[in-house]
Amino acid sequence: MFNDILVAIDINHADQQRIVLNTAKELAVAHKARLHVVSIVPDISSLVGVNFSEKDRTRTLKKVDRLLHEYVADIVGGACPIQHIVDTGKVYEEILLLAKKLPINLIVMGAHKPSISDYLLGTNAARVTRYANCSVFIVRPDEVVDE
Repeated sequence: MFNDILVAIDINHADQQRIVLNTAKELAVAHKARLHVVSIVPDISSLVGVNFSEKDRTRTLKKVDRLLHEYVADIVGGACPIQHIVDTGKVYEEILLLAKKLPINLIVMGAHKPSISDYLLGTNAARVTRYANCSVFIVRPDEVVDE
């Protein structure tokens, strides 16, 4: 049923994202699917109002790419075929673009307990769920209790 699974990982919160990646791995193995692991770096220039050089942007993306490869190798290993993707932009927009561009059948991503600002502005998970052209599996990492 699922041939290509897109999993969104926030590499800055790797410990909270472990359950998200494990869930995506289990789904990929069960469906003999390819895993497309994406980490989106927010457009820092627009957040802080300072323009970063292309050299700074490239250096940041290379670092995130290296961290993502290490993280995925540690959790997924060789359990399924993997494509690593690192990009910049608004998280929900980039996930939705990738889901249209690639042959994605399922998106797996984490969601936190909503705060008051989430009710006013919406979360990445809510936006992806609302506008995705495929099924979305939401994992709540903050509700998992370590034993």
